[in-house]
Amino acid sequence: MKYPLEFLCFFNTINNNFEFIGSIKVMNEFIKVITTIDSKSKAVDLCQKSVELRLTACAQISGPIQSIYQWQNKIESSEEFYCVFKTKKDLYRRLEDFIKKNHPYQTPEIIAINIVAGSSDYLKWIESETV
Repeated sequence: MKYPLEFLCFFNTINNNFEFIGSIKVMNEFIKVITTIDSKSKAVDLCQKSVELRLTACAQISGPIQSIYQWQNKIESSEEFYCVFKTKKDLYRRLEDFIKKNHPYQTPEIIAINIVAGSSDYLKWIESETV
């Protein structure tokens, strides 16, 4: 797998020129997918199954968090658990379908965020652990 390189530089105001700091690998093949769910046991189940199915290389759970939101013309507040799934971009639709099928909410939050740069070893690991 080949990744384009981006170079990190800074402008040295004393010498009036750019100085090379290093390079990073830039990707557009990997994403983090986020959802929230109403219990820790459901979060663990959702994350565990996504890894078992190799839709994600890693899933993390944090919380509880407090969510405040509009729902059916009312302001609601509830305790939730935050789930983050690390995967390949081309698995997004399958992961989204999996979350919808296994999520208790009528309209679950499912958001994908591009991973724009990262450790090449870590990203190779995501690649190797997902289908």
